[in-house]
Amino acid sequence: MNIDNCDEIQKKIARDLSDGRLILMLGAGVSMGFNLPSWENLLKNILNTSETANDNSSLGLDELSVQIDDLEHDLKNDYGRYIEIVHNALYSELKDTSLTSSFLTNAPLLLALGAMCVGSVRGRVNHVITLNYDDILEQYLSMLGLKVNSGFDFKRPNFNSDVRIDHIHGYLPQKIDRKMMIPDNKIILSDASYAEVDNIITPDLSHWLHNITLGYKFFLVGLSGRDNHIKRFLLGVNTKQPLKANEDRGYWILTENAYDEFHVGLSRLGFIVIKKAKEDIPEYILKACALAGSQNL
Repeated sequence: MNIDNCDEIQKKIARDLSDGRLILMLGAGVSMGFNLPSWENLLKNILNTSETANDNSSLGLDELSVQIDDLEHDLKNDYGRYIEIVHNALYSELKDTSLTSSFLTNAPLLLALGAMCVGSVRGRVNHVITLNYDDILEQYLSMLGLKVNSGFDFKRPNFNSDVRIDHIHGYLPQKIDRKMMIPDNKIILSDASYAEVDNIITPDLSHWLHNITLGYKFFLVGLSGRDNHIKRFLLGVNTKQPLKANEDRGYWILTENAYDEFHVGLSRLGFIVIKKAKEDIPEYILKACALAGSQNL
């Protein structure tokens, strides 16, 4: 890979990666690259999988969200069934239970994120915060021989692991254990559960983010900038950890349409916003990884 034509932001990313100063934050755009459904299609899949399925092909996001609220309420006394429905909808298009070579060939972003998490002499990413429910990244990192500590409870203790992955909106691994089908394994999906996040979880989460990000920067991928919960988390971090002159909070990669709509607001949060076509993001990340391992910094 030719790293001679890396831009200045890539070089800055490479320096932060080499110093082990990056925390990955991932959104739904990442999982869609793994052949998992978009947010809208996930909601439709959930409703189609439930026993009360009706034609929802013409429904918008607001109407779908109302029906998801109703479904969660109807199954409040059978939360295991609710988790099972969400799990089946999430993995409906992913038939294999292991990552095959053909799957990996068609998932370049997965390879690029994995490259950020491996390293020896150079630094690497050892902490991932994700809004996604799936464990595809965990499966890939395990294939690379890394020990992963994954879960929804961000207050859980650390143990001897190479990478910690926090699923702050819920965790549903592909090979799910029946022990996970309990109310404590909260899946933040409906409007009601998002409201609970704002009222109960968000203050603690913002405090936790402040503590774990001291001395670190974020590297955000797959997030459009629309998620108000994440922006509130980051505003909380900014309040407790104000940036000094010429400091930044990290890097936020956006596709063209999202960049045009959100880059100004995200820049005000302290991020260096990077505009990239979706298909160019993996190579951009891989070049930064290659540069981090070179002597050209």
